[in-house]
Amino acid sequence: MKELFGINVTYDKTNETADGGPIASAYISEELEDQLRKLSDEAVNAALKDSLPGAKTPLPLKLLSIALFCGVPLLLSLAVKAYDKLSSPADPGFSLSGLFSKAPLPLIGAGALFLLWIGSLILIHFLKRRGKNDSAAEEIDAQIGRLTERCYAELGVPSDAVSIDVLSYNYREAGSHNEVVPNALCTYLSSIYKAFIEDGRLCIAGGGMRHDIPLESIRSAVIRPANGTMTWHHDEKPSEGRFEKAVSSGTDSFGRVRLKSCLDVEFNAGSDVFRLLLPAYEARVFEGLTGLKPAVL
Repeated sequence: MKELFGINVTYDKTNETADGGPIASAYISEELEDQLRKLSDEAVNAALKDSLPGAKTPLPLKLLSIALFCGVPLLLSLAVKAYDKLSSPADPGFSLSGLFSKAPLPLIGAGALFLLWIGSLILIHFLKRRGKNDSAAEEIDAQIGRLTERCYAELGVPSDAVSIDVLSYNYREAGSHNEVVPNALCTYLSSIYKAFIEDGRLCIAGGGMRHDIPLESIRSAVIRPANGTMTWHHDEKPSEGRFEKAVSSGTDSFGRVRLKSCLDVEFNAGSDVFRLLLPAYEARVFEGLTGLKPAVL
């Protein structure tokens, strides 16, 4: 059995080509692919320049910085007044040690405020820098979005196509079945594709190509248990709505969830049998498109 979006690393651990590549029905142009690759590189470079998310400097932080700056000379003046009040004619001339011995609290307070003021200036600097980088990242994201729409147009994706999560992964052959092999990041990479029905075929477009699966070629559709980490890209929490039974209730420190169940779809393509894997929460979308109700193991 072959995996539509699976990469066979049984004999070549450096393989990066999914099994389904050769049976794709359409590909985006090389020009568009080059533009997407260039923008993706720019997005990575922008992220490397600043790993923190963008934000504007909050007004309360600005006011706090001003208050800290004003507080330093105020406490220093209180320290000097206390020194003058406690000094006697017999005391030696003015010195910092003498000031500290007679008015330690105002002096310590002034030093603390000065350090806090310096810290607030550093924080404001980083917030401003983050904001600039975030604006650049947003522009890159907007450009990628426009190019993605061009990709869908080249692949013949209609405007009413639905978004669907597709799983890609590495695997190795293990006797009569294939065994998923986790990579350094995760077990499954979840990506958004577009899905629609056209002339009796389930069409799935994404990753620069389109696959058409005739409905009569589908051998089975089963919801089965799964185990492994999966990338999470939804704004909703994994504990909300349709996600809660298919994945863990929260993400880990790397922004991943644990996949608990998946939709396993097998279909014929020429003389080969292929598998398409989706998170189980896409079962309702699959049924709505194909009219096929997945069995549950």
